[in-house]
Amino acid sequence: MAIFLVAAVNVAVISQIPSYLADSGYKQGEITMITTLYLLGLTVLKLPTGWLFDKKGSMFTVVLMGTLYVIGLASMIVAIKSPLGLAGYAALASAGATLVLIAPPILTRVFFGRKDYANIISLVTMANMLGAALAAPIAGGIRDATGSFAGAWTVCIVSIVIMVALVALGLLRVKKFENADEMAPVAA
Repeated sequence: MAIFLVAAVNVAVISQIPSYLADSGYKQGEITMITTLYLLGLTVLKLPTGWLFDKKGSMFTVVLMGTLYVIGLASMIVAIKSPLGLAGYAALASAGATLVLIAPPILTRVFFGRKDYANIISLVTMANMLGAALAAPIAGGIRDATGSFAGAWTVCIVSIVIMVALVALGLLRVKKFENADEMAPVAA
């Protein structure tokens, strides 16, 4: 579910941001520049995100990147008329969006281990793709129904918060079971 949500948010944002910016009065060149900054950030920030997973762990990285994503999306809403606000959106949201690219295989291994990894990652990938497939029409539908993207962006922010909570709860549960295994008596 967490992977479904982060993929849905990522696709909703990247597919609908040009329309949102056009609705807000930006010219095509400005829309292209903002979208390019977002995609460039997404490309460049994958390596540091992977490094964070390796060095700081899944909990730290998911919470940090989820927080950056929420702040980035909020800055996009609040500071829509400010080029600096949109630069903040592009930098922060793209950092958070790296989760959709980096987290699935890492979290799958953390949650389920190596046994049956190929089968399990296939299901995780399906959730990722399903979230991506549904997101753009839902976000566009919210805009068409309400005349604004505010509802879609609110759903995106709430989805990221839920995603972080799901991952955190899952990681705490994994840690609890690991600790229980360590304390279990060894059979003679």
